[in-house]
Amino acid sequence: MLLLLACLVLSIKRFEKTQSTPWAVAAAVCAQIMIYYKETAFLLLLGLAAGRLILRCRDGRHWKWDRHRLWDKEGRLDFCLACLAVLFLLYYFAVMGVHPNTHYATVRRQPIAEILLAYLRLDLLAWFFVAVVLARIYLILRYRIEASPLWDGLAFGGVACFVAYDYLGIFAPNYLAPVDLIAVLYVGRFAILLPKETHLWSKVTVLLLTFAVLVQNVFFSAFSVFERKNGIYAKVEIARVVEAQSRGRAGNAVRLFFPFAKPYVIMEFASYLSYRGIAVEGFEEEGSGRNPVVLTAAAVAKDGPCIGYRSFECHAVSGPASGDLVIVLPDDEASLAQASVYRAGRELLFFYKPHPPIPQWLDFVIASLHVAAGEFTLPDRWMDGSVTIWR
Repeated sequence: MLLLLACLVLSIKRFEKTQSTPWAVAAAVCAQIMIYYKETAFLLLLGLAAGRLILRCRDGRHWKWDRHRLWDKEGRLDFCLACLAVLFLLYYFAVMGVHPNTHYATVRRQPIAEILLAYLRLDLLAWFFVAVVLARIYLILRYRIEASPLWDGLAFGGVACFVAYDYLGIFAPNYLAPVDLIAVLYVGRFAILLPKETHLWSKVTVLLLTFAVLVQNVFFSAFSVFERKNGIYAKVEIARVVEAQSRGRAGNAVRLFFPFAKPYVIMEFASYLSYRGIAVEGFEEEGSGRNPVVLTAAAVAKDGPCIGYRSFECHAVSGPASGDLVIVLPDDEASLAQASVYRAGRELLFFYKPHPPIPQWLDFVIASLHVAAGEFTLPDRWMDGSVTIWR
């Protein structure tokens, strides 16, 4: 998404300078791929195209419109980008409108106040960006600065995406990545171009805000890498235990019970087991002669595919049976007390703790950085995992 967005901006910028048709085609191709990669990108594209058309056709200090500019080469490119966004929107409603129960936003929706707080804790840059855009709109309307069709149009699209996520009430750390890229380019460009006669307090304010954004991003990036890497290492080790148990129980199928994992997470783990050469029910190799690993879970509503578009089978059970491998994954949203029910007094085959260990005095910092979608809290058993045999 970020690569396509960067290529889109570059293509439009080059087209403005050269008026060369290949650059216009490159912009259209980038836009077309981008909106089908992430649905909300149509807002970014529509905001960019509409903003450029309005800013270029607005006649200086007079409240008039130069409609002739709508039909020059740049205007035709903007119309093309806007049409791509509108056609995508029509196609989206034609396909998704008849399946209201599959709407992702409905399932993930949270109170707007919680979403705003989460994005404030996560991404100061986005809020700084919105403030700069609003300030520039005010100055443009007061004729105190000249508008930049490309950059201000891009900013309108970025703000539209940000507002859309807030309105829909959905949150994830990666959602605002395109908005942040636009913010870096937009705010950074105008910060560098600040006139020399700018007041000292304005420069100090910009410097302090920039430092705050940098510190927040460094901490959150380090936390994200730490969490991601430990999650991968833990699942690799858990898969090794499952593989050893599968080979050691010749002629008997190994049943895995996931007390907390969601169907999608189970499907991902099953995919990794299959990648390691472990036969999994619903995806075992024909003629392999091996008994496949059986997946059971408390979060599955009924027997069938874990996820509709993959063939891995999940069985709905209320609890583990004797001999089951009970697996608590590091990214399960469960407390230490809940996980202990499946560990205490059982045969523990494997237990994982984050490495390197986090000092206790950093718990508050980690908790403030961990903004999990829907929960917004840090489990007291954060990032531990285990495999036990149920007896």
